[in-house]
Amino acid sequence: MKIYAAMYNECIHESAYGVLSLHETKKGAEITIAFHKENERKKWMKIYSTKKEQKHMPFGQHEDWCVGEYDLQK
Repeated sequence: MKIYAAMYNECIHESAYGVLSLHETKKGAEITIAFHKENERKKWMKIYSTKKEQKHMPFGQHEDWCVGEYDLQK
């Protein structure tokens, strides 16, 4: 059986991916990523509130999200 991991890396230069959640479908993992990404964007907007700051540090520049596919062993 295949399982899908919604994964997030908060700093692609210094860190590794962590698992946000596991799903039976790829679509489920993609939905989790979409929600997580939107929450991270909201946090980013509070920190970088001006257009100048946002241009200097674009959202997601040093972050990454992905879906990993794995075989579930019995």
